[in-house]
Amino acid sequence: MIAPGDAFAEWLETNGAGSYAASTVCGRNDRRYHGLLVAALRPPAARHAMLSKVEEEIESDDGRFAISTNNYTGVVHPRGYESIESCARDPFHRTVWKINNLRIEKTIAMPRGERSVAIRYRLIEGGGAKLILRPLVAFRQDHWMMRKNDDVRRGFINNGNAVAIRPYDNLPEMYFSSSAPMDVREGPGWYFNFEYVWESKRGFDAIEDLYNPFVMTADLPAGGEFWLCASLDRREFGDLILQIDAERRRRESLRNFGDAAADGLAVAGDSFIVKRAGGTTLFAGYPWFVDWGRDAMISIPGICIATGRRAEARNCIQTFLEHSRNGMLPNCLPDADGAVEYNSMDASLWLFDCCGELYRCGGENAAFVLDAIYPKLKIIMDNYQKGTDFGIRADADGFLRGGEPGVALTWMDARVAGVPVTPRHGRPIEIQALWYHANRIFKTLALARGESRAAADAAERMRKLESNFDRTFWLERFNYYSDCVDDAGTRDESLRPNQIFIMSLAPELAARDHGALALAEVRDALVTPAGVRTLAPDDKYYKKNYSGDPAARDGAYHQGTVWPWLLGPFARAWAARHGRTEALAFLEPILQNVIVKNIIPKPIYEVASGDSPHAPDGCFAQAWNVGELLRAVVELRNLKIR
Repeated sequence: MIAPGDAFAEWLETNGAGSYAASTVCGRNDRRYHGLLVAALRPPAARHAMLSKVEEEIESDDGRFAISTNNYTGVVHPRGYESIESCARDPFHRTVWKINNLRIEKTIAMPRGERSVAIRYRLIEGGGAKLILRPLVAFRQDHWMMRKNDDVRRGFINNGNAVAIRPYDNLPEMYFSSSAPMDVREGPGWYFNFEYVWESKRGFDAIEDLYNPFVMTADLPAGGEFWLCASLDRREFGDLILQIDAERRRRESLRNFGDAAADGLAVAGDSFIVKRAGGTTLFAGYPWFVDWGRDAMISIPGICIATGRRAEARNCIQTFLEHSRNGMLPNCLPDADGAVEYNSMDASLWLFDCCGELYRCGGENAAFVLDAIYPKLKIIMDNYQKGTDFGIRADADGFLRGGEPGVALTWMDARVAGVPVTPRHGRPIEIQALWYHANRIFKTLALARGESRAAADAAERMRKLESNFDRTFWLERFNYYSDCVDDAGTRDESLRPNQIFIMSLAPELAARDHGALALAEVRDALVTPAGVRTLAPDDKYYKKNYSGDPAARDGAYHQGTVWPWLLGPFARAWAARHGRTEALAFLEPILQNVIVKNIIPKPIYEVASGDSPHAPDGCFAQAWNVGELLRAVVELRNLKIR
């Protein structure tokens, strides 16, 4: 049997259009965001938890056994997790139960582009059995919770090809179809008091009621299989198996490096590439993030460019540029009917990094950057140099400053009661690295376009930074760089990881001994096996645990909490000074989680607590974690696409 902890590991399936399925290995939903069909009603946004789960029993000559697991208030019932023999992802989530002489396999998959989930039950061993399946539906917006109510429409329509339900008038019908005949009878109705352990941890309402509209029974012959499909789009079973096979082949084709870690990350990265309004976007994370500009631009070089998915990189860049304003990429595209947000100082600067990587690929990618994107990069440069929203502008010393009361413009943007925890107004250090890096790329592109004046202006901005950076930011008595210098010249002396980007993106700004000393301080105080701390443990504002209610979590988000994505730029910076072998050693502990060894790969969570054992938390799938780690592995192992 599998280790007890593995039974509650989280998994994710996506359809490439905003919908997903997610739960734990044993099928116990531990979040309000878990569900077998969380569907985007206006793809890729407006996600709703439609099918929460299916209660499953199997009946044979030996008796009737539940393979489901639920956490109700005060009790776990049934306890199907105790019979799990194995689990894997190859390329879909698969679990095997061993009960007496029966061995039952369950696979969960999503066909590409459809708001459908397919569940295959296969009897690997045993002389035949019967499946008893009870769909439990939520039919609610993904952030909400459902409780018993009198508005639910009871009943179902069985037209022979599918069983249709529509519990609420304001939400679409859902169709259940199967690969073989099934008997359908009315279900008992409400199941009460499911308790979601992650919601309890996060300080949210954790109790939900789910509705069972009908019960299905179907034969499962020896060595045979039975498929169940739940869908908002597919009204009969039809070619579903062919579509799943096509999706299997597509996912297998993503393993192009011949390196277990890189291939695992490439497959994981595929989940974040999503269609939006005829184009392509990149989701920041699952289950609650949609497309964020900063996250997408940081993730594209690893998830798209390093893996050879450069057409998708180009399309994604265009999607965000379509929403640019005053030289600023959006911080966040709207989920459902929300407004576009622009409170990001660095999203436009990370765009230059993406364009630099694409340009290096040559051919149509270089032509795309020079012909389609360069004019827009020029607009960004002009706005940032002269001044744009939120006080963002280049100052007389060449630094890029930004910030206004009540806003946080860098990636450390958490707020408590509307007040930024780490406002970092003035000259944040990673912004200077990105500004220098952007000007270097812009200079190269301007020269390629024959625009010598624009290239000379970029060179002059770089020269100013080279002249002024080290003496402005270096903290001699600490042997590291200030995290931010405000408009009055006051230097923030807290030890934070943002100085990594000086060494990874703009090493010319650091005196060589200063760069090496700063990296050593970061290594000793901030680097952990799970990622990089956001604040040194000896700082009076350090928060050792990322836990508690939303205010407590937001207060700790960038005050010591560990972020895995920072390991990528740290390792690349370390490699430049100490070699690839030493740098890769920092990545090994986290890479072991994504290598498939006949078990389900563990997700790389958004964050972890600052103190050991660095308990994971936040989103269970985060794009920039995958992108930056993949970028580092490909670069440091010198991998090429086969």
